[in-house]
Order: sequence, then C-alpha cells, then structure tokens
Amino acid sequence: RLRSRHAGDDGATRMLVDMSDGQAVESVLLPRGGLCVSTQVGCAVGCVFCMTGREGLQRQLGSAEIVAQVALARSLRAVGKVVFMGMGEPAHNLDNVLEAIDLLGTLGDIGHKNLVFSTVGDPRVFEALPQGRVKPALALSLHTTRADLREQLLPRAPRISPEELVDAGEAYARATAYPIQ
Repeated sequence: RLRSRHAGDDGATRMLVDMSDGQAVESVLLPRGGLCVSTQVGCAVGCVFCMTGREGLQRQLGSAEIVAQVALARSLRAVGKVVFMGMGEPAHNLDNVLEAIDLLGTLGDIGHKNLVFSTVGDPRVFEALPQGRVKPALALSLHTTRADLREQLLPRAPRISPEELVDAGEAYARATAYPIQ
C-alpha cells in the first residue's frame, strides 16, 4: 500500500510503501520509465554514508513483496526498467530477489537487460546469476578502488577487493554480453 509519494526536482518520485506487517520500504519512480525497488527492510552492510544501514537489517522482503512494488508503481505509470538498488543489499536476500527477477523477466514482461541487480559484492551472486533463466544486468557498488577505504566505508560488506569484484563482474558481463555498470 502506498503510504506517501514525494516528487523531486530531478524527475524522480520517492514512494514510501507499507508492507503487510506495518514495516515500510522506499521505492523510487525514476525518469524514463524506471523504478528502483527495495529488497530488505533495513540493511546489514552498514555503509557509513547510508541512512538505511544505520538501522541494521530488520527483515528480508519476500519475492511477492518485491514484485508488489513494481505492480504498485505500474498502477501509477508505465515501468519498463527495474533496478534492485533500494533499501537493502540484494545479495543478502538472494533467493527472493532471483525469484522476483525471474517473475518480472517472464510474466512481468520486462527485458532482461532492463532488470539491474546491484551489489556491494558477494561471491554467491557470481555463482547464482549465470544459473538463472533470466539473467539481469549487473551494477557494482564499488564506492572506491582502495580496498582499505572500502572496508571503512562498508564495514560489514563481504571482504572482496575492488579488483576481485570488478573481475567477477567482467566475467559475468562476458557471459551475458551485458556491460556492467
């Protein structure tokens, strides 16, 4: 259920979406038919610059709750691209996110390149994404190319160096023929 909607000067509209248990997540309508969805209530990564991470992880969203954000947005306007970059780290809710991606890329009629999985880096992602029927585009949240600074900025992220993360992303890009972001 849509709790509130706030238009920004940049063409984006932030939506606060109520879940059935009273928790809320944010979805963002982006210009040119895009939508940014949340995958968790809160986040365990704890990025020092992120308000979501300050609260910690409250719970995982189910695949139906992720897809419901798209359905809600589509009740307001056309959505042709979905980015998994909202609240939470999609890799930490991998099964539910991959199920949502599969549903959106098949029954939801969204092109696979228009489904964008964003991650701070978790080796499980690079094993699971190539196995799916729907192979989304990949966005990497590097934040910095310095491993020591990255560990400070993302204190609870998996310990994968920026170089290893880019290499894994490039391997996925070659396998899918989609450039990484």
